[in-house]
Amino acid sequence: MSGLDGTAKDVFVLDDILIPGTKQTPEISCKNKSGEISFKGNFISSNPIELIEPIQQWLYSFIKGKPAGITITFQLTYLNGCSGKSLNKLFQQAEEIQGRGVNVNVQLFYEDDDIDMFEWCKEIKSTYQLQFSLTKVN
Repeated sequence: MSGLDGTAKDVFVLDDILIPGTKQTPEISCKNKSGEISFKGNFISSNPIELIEPIQQWLYSFIKGKPAGITITFQLTYLNGCSGKSLNKLFQQAEEIQGRGVNVNVQLFYEDDDIDMFEWCKEIKSTYQLQFSLTKVN
């Protein structure tokens, strides 16, 4: 994976991305005009990097346009360890982007009775230096 030094030359933001969700993978969308990325559903993929890499490439291309901000939203209902580790790469990339002057806002949603997702949200918030909001949903 290339870095923010402009080496992602072959990737251009031409369209939004929509990856439909399945029972094991979340619906993932990236919206070019608004700079919004969202993950919704279960994330228990046996190969989560396959889903995360196109999102990382999209982000590298998107920031070439010098956006004011990016919003990443997570409405995950279940997350396994392998998928969680792959998301760490995305959070690290978000920190790198923020270090370049782009505001990165991360919205984490968790269900009222889902202690595991709440704990994951708290752990992510305490690990990364990004602007987070945690929201409980019923």
